[in-house]
Amino acid sequence: MESTVSVIIPTYNTAKYVLEAIDSVLAQSYKDLEIIVVDDGSTDNTYEVIKQYYANNIRDVQLIEVINPFEQTKLAERTQRTQLIYIHQENRGRAGARNTGIRAARGKYLAFLDSDDLWTPGKLAKQVDIMDGNKNIDFLFGDKQRFSDDGTITISSMFTEKGYDENFFGDPLYVRNAYKKLLQEPYIPTGTVIMKKGCFDRSGLFDETIYVEDFEFWLRSALFNNLAYSTDLWELERDREGSGSKNLKAVYLSRIGILEKHEREFGDNLSELNIDLNPKIREACTNSGYFFLGNETSLARECFKKSLSRGLDVRTLIYWLSTFFGTSLIKKLQRLRN
Repeated sequence: MESTVSVIIPTYNTAKYVLEAIDSVLAQSYKDLEIIVVDDGSTDNTYEVIKQYYANNIRDVQLIEVINPFEQTKLAERTQRTQLIYIHQENRGRAGARNTGIRAARGKYLAFLDSDDLWTPGKLAKQVDIMDGNKNIDFLFGDKQRFSDDGTITISSMFTEKGYDENFFGDPLYVRNAYKKLLQEPYIPTGTVIMKKGCFDRSGLFDETIYVEDFEFWLRSALFNNLAYSTDLWELERDREGSGSKNLKAVYLSRIGILEKHEREFGDNLSELNIDLNPKIREACTNSGYFFLGNETSLARECFKKSLSRGLDVRTLIYWLSTFFGTSLIKKLQRLRN
C-alpha cells in the first residue's frame, strides 16, 4: 500500500546528526509516510547507527536495508507498516542521493530533508492539508530558521530577513513569476519543499553534474509547475563546518553553468515568459571574475572574458586587462571597487 508522503533524506558521513533528522520526521503528527534514507557512500558509522537504533523496535518501524539501490525485490517487500528504508550506494553527491530516493519513492507527495537538519512539529500535516485543498499546487515550500551546532539561533526567519512576503511573491498563496524571482533571489529552502511526484515527469530529476543542484532544480521546476508558499516555519537548518554550501568557488562557477544550461536547453520556454538570460549570465561572469581576482587570476580572466563576449562593458574590460599586469594593479583596482 502506498504512503501519502515519501520523505527523502540523503546522508553522507553525518552519523552524529542523522537520527535527529529521522526523529523529527517520525515525531510529525501526520503518520501516513515513509522515510527513505539514502547513504551516499558514507565512511563513518552511519549504517551501524541506524541499524542498531531501529533494530530494537523502539518505534513501530520496519527497517528495510537495500545495499544496492537497484535491488527492486527488497523495495517490493514494503508493507503498510514500513516507514524506514535504508539504501546504500557509491558516492554520487547530493543530487545522486536524492535521485535514488525519488526513484524508490511510492508516495503521492515527495518531501526533502538533509540529514543534519530538522523539521518543525506539524509541518507535514499542514503541508498535506494545503496540497489536498488546492489541487493546482504542484510544489509547496515555507520558511526556515538557522541554528549553530551549539543550539544558538543564527537566523530566526529567512523570510523575515530577506523580505519574502506577499508583496515579494505577488499572491497570498502562489508564487507569481516564480522563475524571474528565483533569478533575483534563491528563495526556496530545500528542507521545506513538498511536491507532487508527477512534477518529476515534467521537470526531470536533479542534475548530478551541477554543484548547486537544488537551485537549478527549483529553477527548472518553476518553468513547468505551479509553485506555492507558506510563511510558516517548517525547517531548522544546521549551520555547521564542512557543509557543502561553504564551497564558494563551486557556487560561483555553478551559477554560470546553470544559467548557460537553461539558456541552451529551455530557450523556447524562456522566450514564452519573455525572459532573456544574457544579462544574468554576463552579471554572473563578472561577479565571479571579481571573486577570483587576486587569488586565481587566470580563472578571473576567463570569467571577465566570458562576460565581455556577451556585451561590452568598460569596467569589465579594465578588470580583464588588469589580469595581465600582475597583482599590484589588481589590488589597486580592488581598493577602488571597495
